[in-house]
Amino acid sequence: MKNFNKTLLVSAIVAGLAGCTDDYKPEDTSFNNAPVHGGDIEVTLSEKDAGTYLHLLGSIKGEYGEGNTGEGVVIDYESDPVFIQNVTTKITDSTLGELSETVGHKLVSGVQVGVAPMMLMDELDSGQTRTIEYNYEISDGKKSTSRKMTINIEGEDFAPVFVDSKTSHRTSQSSVVVDLLEGVVDEDGETLFITDVTVDSDKAIYTMSGSTLTLDVDATTAGLAVGAEETYVFTYKVNDHNNALTRTSTFILRNVLTEPRAPEVVKNYEAVVNTNDSIQYVDLSGVDYIIDWNGDTINIDLSNISAVGDAPALKFNKSSGATLAVDPIDFSSYLTAGETKTFTYTYPVDDGAAATEGQGGHNVDVNFSVTVTKATPVNLIANGGFETGDLTGWTVNDDTLINVQAVGDAFEGGHMLVSTAADSTASTSFNVEANAGYYVRQTDRSTLAAGVWAGSYSAVLDDKARPFNFHPSYNADNIAQPWSDYKYQASSFTATENGSKTITYTVSAIELDSVFAYKYSTDPANNLVMQAGQNSVDFEDGTVGSWSGSFAVTTDADQILSGTTSAVVSAWGGTLALPAGTLKNDKKYLLAFDARHSAFDGDGQSPIRVDIETADGASSVLGSPISTKAFPRGRNIIKVGLGETFREERFIDTAKFNDVADWDTKAVRINISPSSWTGKGELIIDNVMLVEVE
Repeated sequence: MKNFNKTLLVSAIVAGLAGCTDDYKPEDTSFNNAPVHGGDIEVTLSEKDAGTYLHLLGSIKGEYGEGNTGEGVVIDYESDPVFIQNVTTKITDSTLGELSETVGHKLVSGVQVGVAPMMLMDELDSGQTRTIEYNYEISDGKKSTSRKMTINIEGEDFAPVFVDSKTSHRTSQSSVVVDLLEGVVDEDGETLFITDVTVDSDKAIYTMSGSTLTLDVDATTAGLAVGAEETYVFTYKVNDHNNALTRTSTFILRNVLTEPRAPEVVKNYEAVVNTNDSIQYVDLSGVDYIIDWNGDTINIDLSNISAVGDAPALKFNKSSGATLAVDPIDFSSYLTAGETKTFTYTYPVDDGAAATEGQGGHNVDVNFSVTVTKATPVNLIANGGFETGDLTGWTVNDDTLINVQAVGDAFEGGHMLVSTAADSTASTSFNVEANAGYYVRQTDRSTLAAGVWAGSYSAVLDDKARPFNFHPSYNADNIAQPWSDYKYQASSFTATENGSKTITYTVSAIELDSVFAYKYSTDPANNLVMQAGQNSVDFEDGTVGSWSGSFAVTTDADQILSGTTSAVVSAWGGTLALPAGTLKNDKKYLLAFDARHSAFDGDGQSPIRVDIETADGASSVLGSPISTKAFPRGRNIIKVGLGETFREERFIDTAKFNDVADWDTKAVRINISPSSWTGKGELIIDNVMLVEVE
């Protein structure tokens, strides 16, 4: 019955339509909506972006990236198939106006726009934008709606970057072929080319093909005496689409000797620096420093540098290949304030194994010198002592809860950073250079009452969090005392690139002062733990070195922190004895090691003790006498989870917090303990470092 009724209904509709007049059109009376969409599409790309396809019918939300519009695919409520029609384009340039070219974009399959921003690299400059507009209609065959896609391609222009080149060649080469664009970097990837090539001598015989220079050595050096050399300087322009920069390439041509001769030192490298200066880099294989008249390969071994006379036996550990790296801070501990001294070193050079024709087989020791002045350390953090009386150079989350206040007993000067609420933040930045070691130290004290177990704070530096946790002090009778004493905390890292680093403190009921950032020496020769042997630093010989107490080693891959072996410190820990003179009066030091909790001494935490004591344990550099306080400055509750790696560090000033007046004459010991309560704590440690700073 239901099917029959439907059939009658359809027949009635068809009969009614048949009776319509001749000018009847289905769309006039059928119920039809035009397709709908989520608005015009606007997409902004950089000239360095990879090619992509943009759909004229729209995209799902977010597909075109944050800040772009047009999300939402076209919808037709009657489910009619939709298509694109009546497409027109308009190209405009923010600098050149309206254009007719179609470089960098193309309509594909009638519904997508293929965009290749990198095709415009050679046309666009910084601040210049190429705008491509597609105006079109979206139709379901009955009705249509208009839509526009706007594609903005933003240009950026960086000039080519390079250094002048200098190379040495021997007359046994009939020709030298060099790409004059070698070593040239163009950050925005534009096409580079060479123009205006000139040479400073009419004797140079050469040809050019594109950027490739071919120097005819035979013709150029005709008549050159044996053992003599000639220098040719080519000057030319390195061009991208917007820049033309002058570069020189120097070619030294030598008529090499057939008689074997050792490499000849042209001059010795001499550095003149002060301890605040940047790292100095020099390629000692350059023709300015050494020549091999036989044309042999010169080998320079900077892993075997030897000190001459009273020069410190530094490793120059930032050197690589034939490039010597001199870090002035490495010399700081060997000088007094304002003192200037010259240190001399040697390194071996050879010209390879002896050949049958008699060349090679020569060894030469070459000197270099470093004249260094010990400068007054300069705080890399502006307003680290807050003596401007305000937050100059600092950013805080709420200056009503964390601010600079005048404090009568401030650690330094008359002002401190004072926090009155939990999770207040303060941050500041300083500049760093690649491969240099840096530390930031600060003093702090808690403002909490006696017996209150709270008041922690932390620092995030070099993308690593350092927790600095306070707990109240107790006297020898186990009576709670207010923690009103100042305490040093420190964070260190090695910079991997030039730039700026930000340190952010998250504080609660804490006063901070004397925030100081500076470089420290990462040369292994300056690690005072090395006095006890390399194995006391990294345990790589499979022993605990000279450490005593509850120390063991592990080679378990799931436990080690670096290399193949780490140390396991358990129970009440142990000590490392170091000779008299390790610590000196009125000097500052950084004590640090990598660590990981493998067992807690308490419920979810361990109060770690790290200190330097006199050899008899009677006095501590971080606070004397130890016996009067159950929680001395050398102790810190580290709230990190089991298995998490962290850096445990202590900043030490021999002139502060202790009553020892003759550290120069005292034998000392490093004390590390993972326990304070039950003896159940356990740490994995590695890479122990004690280095003089400031």
